[in-house]
Amino acid sequence: MSVLPGYESSDAIPLLTPKGRILFVLAEDNYIRNYLRSGVVEELSTAYDISLIIDERLGLRDEAEKSRWFRGTYQIAKTSEEKHLLLSQLLMWRNRKKSRTFLYRWLRIARWPAFAPGLGRHRTVLRYARWLAGLLRNWEALRIPLLGSGVLGLLCIGYLKKALAVSPDLARLITASDADVVIFPSSAYEAAGVDVVRICRAANIASLALIDNWDNLSSKTVFWSRPDFIGVWGEQTALQAIQIHGFRRDQVELLGTPRFDQYFDNRRGAITSHYPFPYILFVGSAMPFDELSALKILEDSIREARGQPAGLKVVYRPHPWQQKRAVPADFDPADFDFTVLDTQIDSRESPHGSGDRERMLFQPDLAYYPSLLRNALCVTGPLTTMLFEAALCLRPVVALAYSDGHHSNTSQRYFSHFAGLENVPGFSFAESPAEIAPAIHAALTHPRIEPKDSDAVTAGYLFRSDTSYPKRLKQFVDSVIAAKHGH
Repeated sequence: MSVLPGYESSDAIPLLTPKGRILFVLAEDNYIRNYLRSGVVEELSTAYDISLIIDERLGLRDEAEKSRWFRGTYQIAKTSEEKHLLLSQLLMWRNRKKSRTFLYRWLRIARWPAFAPGLGRHRTVLRYARWLAGLLRNWEALRIPLLGSGVLGLLCIGYLKKALAVSPDLARLITASDADVVIFPSSAYEAAGVDVVRICRAANIASLALIDNWDNLSSKTVFWSRPDFIGVWGEQTALQAIQIHGFRRDQVELLGTPRFDQYFDNRRGAITSHYPFPYILFVGSAMPFDELSALKILEDSIREARGQPAGLKVVYRPHPWQQKRAVPADFDPADFDFTVLDTQIDSRESPHGSGDRERMLFQPDLAYYPSLLRNALCVTGPLTTMLFEAALCLRPVVALAYSDGHHSNTSQRYFSHFAGLENVPGFSFAESPAEIAPAIHAALTHPRIEPKDSDAVTAGYLFRSDTSYPKRLKQFVDSVIAAKHGH
């Protein structure tokens, strides 16, 4: 475990200038990409003294250690992480009426079987009975409603909150930083985030969580120790922060995300394609879904249309951090006539099926995405954030929102953050496999999508302005520090 270079635990990081001090805490590898590589930390360093600490287990640790802002690593004890996981699951269960995606998360833990249309009453009853029998042997799933309900739930949650000690490493590093603000990107789920908030509160340091992804506030759990401020994607997530997590409106700042600013640059200008042929882009999901069967349906539709437009193919981009499937998931080009694997995924260093830490070493270059999306004739796939990104790039989208018959339901019924996207021009949902081919045909022949028409809807999900994300964040931090010092 690293320590502050040249300092004992009681030493403070020296203040070299009268500038304010910011400490960044990065708990995941993708935060290295999204906030360090993207220039967010660099922009803040022009106005503030920056310190950076990371989880010692990060696969991209070497990259962070080379930055001039690096001050050390911290460790979260395994026993603490296990208690935090249980606490977050109990809170998820108790708050399941606030977000239907919370219930979906439990169904996944409980290995709830998918019920594809047309199974028939007897087969459905049989599958339900088998699931119940399996549930009785699934303590991980059973303990959530058993320990999280009623008076027992209150007692268990109260006990876990008292039993969870903060990380000594985080406490030492945060205190030593003498920061005005501690900023931590968050999925609203990780143990480190809660520890940061508790330590900051005790040390009278302002804490700011940057919600990293679109669904995080509606799909994980609830903050049981809330940061002073929270930066969110847009109005949709601002409402989730207030209604699900209990933040006040003055604690919530609309910031967007640093990953998507590039989609609004030169929207209509030509951009070189990665491929020499017209293509439909199929984007895979991290969540389990039978993507290969959907690809076969796409292939049949291309074959029946005789490849119109000429040379039409499908570019398949499986999610780089794809979770285990109950069906075959490895793409073999020999099984397809019109489908190729996206070259960025094909060349990834991390092999399919390796452990989570190894898979997270592959952090795709964000600069690759605009060309991939903007040169697609249309974009399809199960419910995943890249469908929204395609809409930002003014591409027609076909979202596969049906049960695949093998995995827990991935339809709009549970993915509440997709609600209302059918109002985006060119965005449609295929509610069954039979709807894929006609929906793709409609997408391929869709009229040109005007930015003002698309933005009128997507702006409710993603805040954007003429100012870049790093500058928006800097402006908000300015106001936080000014308020702290009474200016």
